[in-house]
Amino acid sequence: MALFLFAEGIIYVFPRQEIPAFGSMGPLGIETLAYKLRYHHIPSFSEVKSPLTVLDPLLGWRSLRPFSPIERKARCTLNAQGWRSRYNYEIKKTKTRIIVTGDSILNYGMLDDEEIITHFLQKDLGDNVEVLNMASPGYGIDQMALVATRIAPAYEPDILVVGIIQDDLWRGCTDRFFGSLKPYFELNRGELQLKGVPVPTPELDIAAHQNTWSHVKDAFVTWTTRSRVVSLLGDGFLLPISQRCEAERNTALLNLISKSISPRTRLVVAYFEGGELPPKMKNALAHLPLTYVDVRFEKDRVSKEMNLVGSRLPLDNHPDPNLNRIYARVLAQTISPLFNDGKRVGNERGVSARRSYKERQEGKALHSK
Repeated sequence: MALFLFAEGIIYVFPRQEIPAFGSMGPLGIETLAYKLRYHHIPSFSEVKSPLTVLDPLLGWRSLRPFSPIERKARCTLNAQGWRSRYNYEIKKTKTRIIVTGDSILNYGMLDDEEIITHFLQKDLGDNVEVLNMASPGYGIDQMALVATRIAPAYEPDILVVGIIQDDLWRGCTDRFFGSLKPYFELNRGELQLKGVPVPTPELDIAAHQNTWSHVKDAFVTWTTRSRVVSLLGDGFLLPISQRCEAERNTALLNLISKSISPRTRLVVAYFEGGELPPKMKNALAHLPLTYVDVRFEKDRVSKEMNLVGSRLPLDNHPDPNLNRIYARVLAQTISPLFNDGKRVGNERGVSARRSYKERQEGKALHSK
């Protein structure tokens, strides 16, 4: 015990990012396991009633209050359906309709309505197109798949955009996000099975953990999972599980979206931020009937075209409004040729961002020869 406490103290004095083993901490590592069982992370009743929190029995939520302290009051408008918009979404469409789903990259509660990506995308594409934002902070690819296959089809989108970052991969491998219950899929013999729906409310979740045995179990798991020694020891065991889940489950979710949407709907997958995707996902992006854009590699070109420099918010590293404008322009240049007779938005001399992943790889191979 004394040795354990000594090791805990030694590790604790170092910043986490300076310890190599912590750098490889998998999203399903000990600490994320703690989120599943630390019930004091469940939103309090007052937080659940916040105007920025809209719970949903299928998705878990349609909007969440910002987790970080709000340093300025952002004009964050939610419509009657619980989505980030100043107007309600009508089923009947009169224009080319684009539905965008994703996480806080596409719907960040600490930016004004006029500062998020979908606002700039709407401006770039013009009045003959309507952009419906069905993104929410904290969504994983599993929740995006539910939006794409269960909710979006009723609105008959001409184009469906799924915007992802690297964090969305591990969110698809857990049944909680920062303590809030969410739906999840299990992969059984190659088949996805939806679990955890209807999603219990935080009140029901808390009520289920009020007996003595639950208090003892939750307290023990909370104590152990806060330990950095336990995190290090568990990392080697849980990291491979996490990586396998991210690759297999998210690839299956991309397949589900591709096969479930209407043949009249064009699917666009946009990768905004993070490291390299798992090879299995890359292969799926190369062979599924979709348009893939790696925004990471297009943003510098577009930044030069627009003569605009984007940065990140100091509070929690989200994109600032200028970077969102650049991201939106990349999306606009990717989307517009799909319905606009091949015309691009912005600098006509720029390289089109519409190329699929497979085309990109073939181009790199040809260039290397």
